[in-house]
Amino acid sequence: MGAPQPSAMHARNSSVVDMRGVVQLLERVEDLGPGANGTLFLDGASGPGGAVFVDNRQICWAAGRGQSRRLTDMLIERSDTLSRDEVEEVIRACRASEQPIGQALVGSGLVTAAQLETALIDHTSESLIALSRSSAAPRWVEHRNGFSPRWRLAPTDALAHVAALAAGIAAPNVEWITEVGAAVVVYGRSTSLGIVPVATSGTDNLGVRDMAELGPWIASEMDLGRAIDGEARNVVLNTAAGLALSAWSEDDLLYAVFCPGKNVLPRVLGRYLERRR
Repeated sequence: MGAPQPSAMHARNSSVVDMRGVVQLLERVEDLGPGANGTLFLDGASGPGGAVFVDNRQICWAAGRGQSRRLTDMLIERSDTLSRDEVEEVIRACRASEQPIGQALVGSGLVTAAQLETALIDHTSESLIALSRSSAAPRWVEHRNGFSPRWRLAPTDALAHVAALAAGIAAPNVEWITEVGAAVVVYGRSTSLGIVPVATSGTDNLGVRDMAELGPWIASEMDLGRAIDGEARNVVLNTAAGLALSAWSEDDLLYAVFCPGKNVLPRVLGRYLERRR
C-alpha cells in the first residue's frame, strides 16, 4: 500500500518528528509475534499517552492524547461538501445504534471508502508520531479475539506512511513494479529527517529497522558511484535471502526493488528502461 498525499501542515512539523522513536515503537508491534491481538498502552507520564490497537500483529488503530486533529477534522478536510454538523449527526446516531462511524459515513454517501481509508491512515500516522515521544515502556494487554477491522497496516507500511506524512513527500505509484512480481521500498530525502521510506509494497519479510537502514546504505553506494565517475549508478546485488536487489534514483526518489527468481529482475529493469526513454 502506498502512502497517501501528505498534508502541508505536517510537512512543516517534520523537525519535531523523531523517526528513531517511531521505529522503536513499530518494532515493539513487530516483536509481538504472528497472530498477536491486543492493545499496546503507553502511559503519559513522560510524554503523550495513548494506545496502539493490534490485530494479527498489524495496526488497526492508534490514538494519542492531546492530538490536535480528530478523525472527523481529517474527513472534513478531504471533502468539498461534508459539513461538521453532518458528521456530528452521524456520530450521534452511531452511538445510539452501536454502528461503526466509518461504516455509517460511507454507507450514507457522505464520504467515499477511499477518503475514509486515507483519513484513517493519516490519523493513525499522527498518533504514532505522538506516541513515539513517550519514553514509558509499552504495556501489552492481549485480547483473546481480534478486532476484526476492515483496515490494517503492517508495521513496515506504517513506517512509510508516517515518514511520508512527516516529510511532506507524496508517494509514487509503484504498481508498474509490483505487477511483475517484485517488492519495492521507495525512499525520499528530507532536510530534517534524512533518507526515509515513503512507500512500500510486497515487503512482508522486511523488518522495520532493516527498512529504515536500507535507504541510507543504498544512497551511500550511489554517492560513491557519483564520486568515482560523475553519475549515479544502478545498484544490483544478491541478498542473503536469495533475492536480487536492484536500486536506482528517479525524480529525487530512491527505489529499492527486491526480485524473487531469475526472471523478475530482467522484467523490472526492462520496465525501468522504458520509463527512462
